Amino acid sequence: MKLDFTGKNVLVTGGNSDVGLSLAKLVMDAGLFPVLVARNEKKRQRIADSLHGHSGKYDTTVMDFSKISSVNAFTAAMETCPDYLVDLYQSDYESMVAASDTSRVSEYMACNLTARAALIRFLSRRMLKQKFGRMIFISSVAADYPAQGQGFYAASKLAGEALYKNIGIELGRRGVTTFAIRPGYIDSGRGARFLEKRQVPWVIEKKALCETILFFLSKSAHRFNAGHVVMDGGLSSGKPE
Repeated sequence: MKLDFTGKNVLVTGGNSDVGLSLAKLVMDAGLFPVLVARNEKKRQRIADSLHGHSGKYDTTVMDFSKISSVNAFTAAMETCPDYLVDLYQSDYESMVAASDTSRVSEYMACNLTARAALIRFLSRRMLKQKFGRMIFISSVAADYPAQGQGFYAASKLAGEALYKNIGIELGRRGVTTFAIRPGYIDSGRGARFLEKRQVPWVIEKKALCETILFFLSKSAHRFNAGHVVMDGGLSSGKPE
């Protein structure tokens, strides 16, 4: 199936992640131009090392979600609004809710909710001006089925979904649409480290996730708006074995 696209430029937060790097290659193969966001210069160098040989087909930038000033500086410096946003960013804080550190929780939500809201507020307003924009949020099946210690992770994913859903509801008729994907266990990043110690059915391959993201960016999927799809092989559909 050949996919067609309305736009060309794809902003990818969490661009230095394993999924971000794999997605970048797929996006470039599709004739699109990814701009990969890294948290710092060290992460930015990882992108350059991983995408060696693709010079001129992508760009990188730095934005630290833990600092709202960094998000504001990033948006202020943006000259060309992307046609697409793929939001892969997620900071890490796992703790039992009753044993959590209040200051850590505040920092975590500032990264994953406040900074995210600031970014998509800016991008949605710019996308409105160009009368087109498509945002894909990578959530998690944990949004509905968290494990112990994932209370704040689940909360941040649900809150992120709510933000994107409302952008789609509010602006969909004016050309700016959104969608969320809830993957299960992924064979990369923190998921890969988790899977090393456990046997889990229905592991989602990184390549399959990236191909799904690309589909939801395409013209064929633009009527999928303000909703989400679960991609876990059916893991959350029945009782655990």
